[in-house]
Parts: sequence; structure tokens; C-alpha cells
Amino acid sequence: IFPSYKKTRLRSLQTYKEKVEKAFPGSRVALNLVGMEKNELHRGDIVFGTKQIKASKNIDVQIQLLPQLKKYSLTNRSELVFFTGTKEILAKAILNQKKYFKAGEKGFAQLRFKEPLATYLRDLFILRIPSPPKTIGGGLIVDPLAHKHHFKDKDILRFLQKRIKFDLRELVLTELKKNIFIKKDNLLINSNYTDSEIREVVESLKKEGKIITTNSWLIDKNYWQEQIIK
Repeated sequence: IFPSYKKTRLRSLQTYKEKVEKAFPGSRVALNLVGMEKNELHRGDIVFGTKQIKASKNIDVQIQLLPQLKKYSLTNRSELVFFTGTKEILAKAILNQKKYFKAGEKGFAQLRFKEPLATYLRDLFILRIPSPPKTIGGGLIVDPLAHKHHFKDKDILRFLQKRIKFDLRELVLTELKKNIFIKKDNLLINSNYTDSEIREVVESLKKEGKIITTNSWLIDKNYWQEQIIK
């Protein structure tokens, strides 16, 4: 269970009071968890399997404001209420080189939280202003484990423009661009891609000479070549 990391066992699943063997996205599901007390679980907690997940205080997103908000503009560094899944948390919006987003406008931003939050690549979210409470839009998570940055660096925009395509090859390459080197087991850890899908792309990029690999690590090719020259 995240964020407590307490281990449990799934005894059974129920959907609309009927036991099922599998549950699918979009369905309402009840979990019978062995060894967990009600007071140990909190709204927004995540149940996950053997594949670990990580949390971050910063996520990169693409925001879409509602078109009907004629008199509203989202200004840089605005404080918003962020909703994803069942989680609700305050966030500060850092906009992409713009002072504000107008109604109906779409753009990249970084959302910053006071406490670490676990999200997944391509998760959907909703944004509201806290007072008076009002939904202003939503969007997609482009990088759930973003580094804290400012959009004065044009490389950041190019980085996000590549990731928003959600092409697995580009995601692997941009992860290495961001981290320089990363353990194979941690590559795209907060995503719904399977290990086999990721391994297949990594092997393809390795054969093409676009990444450097060791037994446990992946290394950004440009960084590796710079170190050799030095």
C-alpha cells in the first residue's frame, strides 16, 4: 500500500456486490485486503503489486482550460486544488514561459506539491480554484517524476513536446536525457507499460546505438561520449 508500503494480500474482488476474478478500468471495485485495518487506509492510497512506484513533489503536465470560463485566466504560480484518482491536494502551477493561460487554451506546466505524490504517466487530472471552489480544467500527466525546473530553458519545452506523443521509444530516450543514467528496473517505473514492452524497446535502441547499457544500468549516449572525450 502506498505511501505506507505496508504489505497485504488480496483475498477477493467485488464489483457491485458480486465476486469477480478480474476488474477493469472504469469499474467500481471493492478489495478484501488481509491484515489491513480501516484506519490504516486513507483516501488516495494506492494498491500496487511487485512493481514499485515512486512519489515526487513535482510533475510535468499538459493543462487544458475549460472554454466556457470567459472571464478566467490561469496565472503563473497560481495555487490550485489537484484531483487525480481519489487524491485531492494543493498544487502551485508554474506555466510554460507564459504569464497566463486563457479560457480554452492548452499548454505545458509544472505542478508543485508540498508533499510527495505518486502519479502515473498519462494519468488524467482535474484542476479547481480553491475559493470560491470552481473547476477550471484538467489535463494529462507527461512526467510523474519531474525534476524541479523553470521554463526559461527551451530544452524543457522540447523535452515535453517529445513526451506528449506517448511513444515508448521517445519516453525511454527522454527518461535518459533527464536522468543521464538509470537502473533498468527503475525505467518508467510510474507507468502502465509492461516490463517486456520496455525491454523490447531498450534492446531495439541498443542495437541502433542510441543508448548505452550495462548489466543493470542504462546510460544516455551523449553523456557517455562526452565523458570519453574528457
